Amino acid sequence: MLNLELLTFRAIDAPETCMQFTKRHHAVLREFGVTLLNENEDWIENPNIYVVSLVNKEDKTILGGCKLQMYDGVNPLPLEAVAKKYDPGILKYCEMGVGEACSLFLDPVIRSKEHIDLIANKIIEVGRSISIQKILALFSPKSITMGYRMGFEKMKHIGEQGVLPYPDPTLCSHFMIFTYLPELPPARQEKGEDQVNTEQETEN
Repeated sequence: MLNLELLTFRAIDAPETCMQFTKRHHAVLREFGVTLLNENEDWIENPNIYVVSLVNKEDKTILGGCKLQMYDGVNPLPLEAVAKKYDPGILKYCEMGVGEACSLFLDPVIRSKEHIDLIANKIIEVGRSISIQKILALFSPKSITMGYRMGFEKMKHIGEQGVLPYPDPTLCSHFMIFTYLPELPPARQEKGEDQVNTEQETEN
């Protein structure tokens, strides 16, 4: 059984690891027949990109992961290029307080619901920690079920009922959005005379 660990870091803090991430991601895409790959590595210098990677502890090989890019008004989100080509309606979602989850992948040797959910949940956790309000994402037909499971909503007014011919004309992706709910403040409770003070009991 593989000994795995989940790592989270900013792209600019680990450029060599980011290059390995891209290499592994592209290898998996090729297995699915995707040949139009973006070889641009400028994203590694973007301070607003965070990476979640699932790593084999033994040999440090990246076996899965995902990127989260926070919109900053300077560096375009990957979806902005998609919008210009397929549906400009996506652009209205690209604004401050929004991030895009992209490059989600999992190596065939560990491909399972458990591992993909682990990565997706971590991305959502990272988004909340950097005060993102919404996450945009494109899901393949194989991963859309996971998107719904994580709480993403399909935007059916984009493309053809939410479907775009991406990453190439022979494939398709579903445009979905995750919206964070406001965190509720801790419930306040008045202590009654008969309420047990467990903290005091522990001390005693």
